[in-house]
Amino acid sequence: MALLTAAARLLGAKNASCLVLAGRHASASSTNLKHVLANLIPKERARIQAFRQQHGKTVVSQITVDMMHGGMRGMKGLVCETSVLDPDEGIRFRGHSILPVFVWIPKPQNHAVEMDTL
Repeated sequence: MALLTAAARLLGAKNASCLVLAGRHASASSTNLKHVLANLIPKERARIQAFRQQHGKTVVSQITVDMMHGGMRGMKGLVCETSVLDPDEGIRFRGHSILPVFVWIPKPQNHAVEMDTL
């Protein structure tokens, strides 16, 4: 996904952002991961399909976008999402640092770890 995002930025795509962390969309009372992902996956599929339709034949080195998302046969590569290690905020993944994500994710009933212990 990082390669796809970088290609989108190079091509000037307006919406080159990745999916927002699924936990952000789930409240503490809504912990059904299947339901959250069922809402997010079609949007991401549509975004990737539109990107491929617009830029599918664009050559990235000797590799096209269609090749990257069509099984990657006959090429060396990896479509992935990576985190960033910010010296001030720590690890950032999909634009979010760890502490806000810790607040967003649903907690188990016997939750004992408090924010001040982190």
